[in-house]
Formats: sequence, C-alpha cells, structure tokens
Amino acid sequence: MFTKFIKRSFQNSLLKQSSEIIGIDLGTTNSCIAIQLSNNQVQVIENSEGFRTTPSIVAFQKDGSHLIGMPAKRQQIVNPESTFFAIKRLMGKKFDDIDVQKDLESFPYKIIKSKNGDAWVQTKENKQYSPQQISAYILMKMKDTAENYLKTSIKNAIITVPAYYNDLQRQATKDAGEIAGLNVQRIINEPTAAALAYGANQSINQKKVVAVYDFGGGTFDISILQINESVFEVKATNGDTNCGGEDIDSLLQNLLLQKFKQEHGIDLKSNKMATQRIRESAEKAKIELSQKSQSEINLPYIYNQVHFSCIIKRNEFEKLIEDLVKKTMNCVQKCIKDSGFQIQNIDEVLLVGGSSRIPIVQKKITEFFQKNPNKSINPDEAVAIGAALQAGVLKGNVQDIILIDVTPLSLGKSIQGDIMSVIIPRNTTVPVSKSKIYTTVKDGQTQIDVIIYQGEREIASKNKEIGRFILDGIPMAPKGLPKIKVTFQIDQNGILHVKALELGTGKKQEIKIQNQGKLSKAEIDKMMQDAEKHKEQDILKQKISSLINKSEGLNYQIDKDLKIHQDRLQSTDINLILQQIDKLKDLISQVQYTDAYLLQLQEQYKITKDSGFLIGKTIYKDFQQQTSNNSKETKN
Repeated sequence: MFTKFIKRSFQNSLLKQSSEIIGIDLGTTNSCIAIQLSNNQVQVIENSEGFRTTPSIVAFQKDGSHLIGMPAKRQQIVNPESTFFAIKRLMGKKFDDIDVQKDLESFPYKIIKSKNGDAWVQTKENKQYSPQQISAYILMKMKDTAENYLKTSIKNAIITVPAYYNDLQRQATKDAGEIAGLNVQRIINEPTAAALAYGANQSINQKKVVAVYDFGGGTFDISILQINESVFEVKATNGDTNCGGEDIDSLLQNLLLQKFKQEHGIDLKSNKMATQRIRESAEKAKIELSQKSQSEINLPYIYNQVHFSCIIKRNEFEKLIEDLVKKTMNCVQKCIKDSGFQIQNIDEVLLVGGSSRIPIVQKKITEFFQKNPNKSINPDEAVAIGAALQAGVLKGNVQDIILIDVTPLSLGKSIQGDIMSVIIPRNTTVPVSKSKIYTTVKDGQTQIDVIIYQGEREIASKNKEIGRFILDGIPMAPKGLPKIKVTFQIDQNGILHVKALELGTGKKQEIKIQNQGKLSKAEIDKMMQDAEKHKEQDILKQKISSLINKSEGLNYQIDKDLKIHQDRLQSTDINLILQQIDKLKDLISQVQYTDAYLLQLQEQYKITKDSGFLIGKTIYKDFQQQTSNNSKETKN
C-alpha cells in the first residue's frame, strides 16, 4: 500500500510539471513520434508530409538554412557533402574510434576531429556541427510535429536509445534533447520499448519469456525479457552499435562501385554526387530484394556520358551480408546465455527495425529459435509506441506497467597494472548503486586519479573510457592505510553518477566526471539560441521547398493532360496554358528564400492551376455536347 502511495505521489509530481509527454524513437535511418491520448490509446503522429516516420536526415544550404526529413532526403543527390544521415552512429564517439573510421570510407559527407577529439561533421561551406546538434534538429522536427497535432506547446519527452549504448552515447542523446528545447524525462532502451508495445496488445496472465531482435538502420540489439502480467523485467541484453541497415547499404555500395570499375575502368569513389546516387540505388535494391529474387539497377549518366546498369540477385545479396547476420546471431547466443534461459524457454521472438524484414534474417531467426517470429507489432513504429506508453506511466495515465531494465555493459575503474575493477557488472538491474573500497599505492599519497571504463575486457584500457575524476584531500598516510569508498550510481536513464567518501576522516568528496564528450551548459545554451534564431528562416525554407515540389508536380500533370487532349483545345487556350507553365518553371529556377518570393510562387501556382482547369472544362463541355447529341438522336 505504501509503495503504491509513493508511486502515485511521484506520478502526480510529474503531472504538475507538464500535461503532455511525447515518446520519440530517434532512429538512425528514420525517426517516429507517438503520444498517449486521453482514452489511453497510443497514436503515432504523421509529419507535415503525411508520413508516420521521418527520415533522420538534415541538409544545410549555402545560406546556412537547413532542411529536415523528407525535404532533406529529396535533395541528397545534388547536395551530398552537406546532407547528414546516420548521425546516430557518431553520437558520443571519438573521431579515432574504429567504427567512425569505417564510416569515413563510405559516407559522402566529411567527418572531422573536433577540438576535444570527438567526431563532428562539416558542411561543404566548412561549417561544423556536433552529432548532438544534428540530432537536435531531428528532435525539433519531432517536437513541431507533435505540437501541430496537439495544438499545444510540448516540453517533455521520452527518447529511446539502443540498449547497447554506453554512458557517453546516452548523455549525448540527452544533450540533443536539451538543445531541441525538450526536457528529457527518461531515456529508455529500444528493445524494452518494443516489448512494452507488444505487451500492451496482449493479455499476459502468466510468465512469458520474450526475445526482442532489434535490427535497425545503424544498430543491433537483442534483449531477453520476462513479462509477468504488467511487470516487464529485462534479464539480459547484448548488441552492436555499428551493425545495421547502413552497413548493408555500404556493402552494396562498395559492390556496385566495384562492378562499375570492372566494367568501365573508372573509380567513382572520389565523385561525391555519383557515390550518393550509387548509395541510394543500393538502399532501393536492399528493400526490393526483400520482396523479389533480383533487383535491376539503372543509373544513366553516372559519369559524364557513361551509363551504368546491373542486376543484383538475392543469393548474391545474401552472401554479401552473411557476416553481418552472423554477427547479430552471435550477440543473440551471448544474450541467451547471460539471461539464464535456454532457447526452448523463449516463448516469443519479436522483430523490430527495418533490417529485420530481410528474408535471410528471418530465416536465421526461425532456424535458431525453432519457431516463427512474432510479427504482431509494426517494426517501424513499435519503439515510439513503447516510449509513449512509458510516458503514460510517468503521467499517471497507465497505472499497472512496471519496467525493470538492465545496464548493458560492466562499469568499473582501472587499478594498478591497468586492471579493470568492475563495480557494476553488466545486466545489473537499474537504477542501481554499488560501492567498492580502494586505497593508496604510495606513501603520503594525497590524491588519486581515477579513470572510469565501460566494457568487458580484463585490461582496463581496452575498454571504453567514459570519464575521469580526481579525488584529492586524502590525509597523508602510509600506502594502503586510507580507505576510499567509491560509489557508482546508474539512474533510470542509464547514466552514471560517481561519488566518494574517505572513510578514515569521514570527509565527503563530490566527484565530477570530466567527460570530454559531454557538452557544457554554455555550449548547449548557444546551440539552443542558434536553433531558435534560424527557426523562422528554416520554416520559410521548408514552405518554399514544399511548394516547389507541388509546383513541379502540377506542371508535370498539366503538361501530360495537355498532350493527351490538345486536339480538343483552342490554340489560344493551349498558348495560355503553356505560357503559365513556363512562368512557373522560370520562377522555380530562380528560387529565393524570402517571404516575397513565397507570395509570388503561391500566386503563380494558383494561376497555373487555374489555367489547367481549361483542359477539364473543355473535356466536360465536349462530354455534355456529346450527351446532348445522343439524346436528340434517341428522340428522333
């Protein structure tokens, strides 16, 4: 009873802060947003283009303005060096990271080393952005989408991350939310969110063990959960933060570049525009090969007057991605071992992420688990839906769901001899607080340099360094005499906090993680100001870009109708229509991102559209005349 009172008090305190909390799946390839409605149903919200997912792409123009989502994707081929996709792969990573170096080879945009060694990106105009900033633009788009739908201001959000994200990557995601003007109430793991979405549609009256196989655009996660009525308990998790659809695209891209070079003797790798066209074709082929036995690639004028065409067969594709699929299955085996369950104990296997649709992936899963995977949840939307359900828990709308998650990797510190001293082992339930006692290694030592690592290697420096702190003020004494209690605490977001206590004197020390990858408050504030400063210009740019797309579609349709029905039209009408089409074309070719240009384009769009009605009027008039003639003939 007391526990329920505490839980209700906590939920009510959150409710006073905000009436709405949105759930955001910040994906590598696409992002999705969902909200829990007043009737407790969860609604995935469509963006301004009418799609339920938004490409996680941000493009910058020469004037510094930017496009987000589908408008950015549409111009990707002509602006490859300033169009940033798969930015999630760089979150919380150093430039020298081996995975970042691999992406350097296949990504058309420039990845640079920032002053503190982090991986940042740079536009063609040499403007530099952190991955947090680029992610913040995507989150702003999600926030705007929710606000347009709900007709209210949104401040609070739950954002999902890969289960195998380390502390730096989680903190970077939280920073991105802050830059976007969001108060990140929780960061939850993607497979866990997907399991919540699954559980919401099931009537689970007995214990059920569920494996969530999450093969997304840039990352892979596997989690084993035990669901007992409304309690969702993660037993183990494993994964790879650089294994996903983007890696498959890169493999196909390299294969196509190799085929072109063999056929024409030309290396296209240095040609950014051609490489981007190849990459887009690779992505389309990947999707097509999930439905068909082969995919035909046709790229006219890929290099000067040279055309490129080839056929990729499914068996060739499956051979190409064999190692990637095997890598995911190795993670699955480790996760099941860590969970304490046997394969036969797994009741359901849930598929999440676009890459889980690939037939060879589903075949391997079926063979391994000896059962067909459960496809009852939408792999593109399940994570956002789960995040929205967790938002409902925080708001107090959902009373029954209890979520128990784990930390994916061990946390510890280095001790003498570069040995990893684990304080919190992997797959420990979070939130959690654990402590260990340490001492000095030299006589008269008054401070200790502590390096914090995350990973599973016995040698500390072979793991991921996530922060450092200096504990000073230790009384001078012979080595081994001072006793320092170091406490690691992981909060509900999976983010680490460290504190220490010198036991001999009772002196407390606050430990600050000097995480070079974390943005300072001043940096976050500046980024928020920059985003707000350019917001109006960016909205104007998106309106104009959207209208240009509509205008091009209108011209195409009128021109097509004109060719079909020109014999029925008067020459004066034909000339008038062609004249308005040309005027609209000219206006499109002289694009300016100003309010005056938008008004001019809106006016010309309407005039051109009205001129196109002349075709319909003529057809309708002819039809009426024909009907009238037929009627007269019948009477006679």
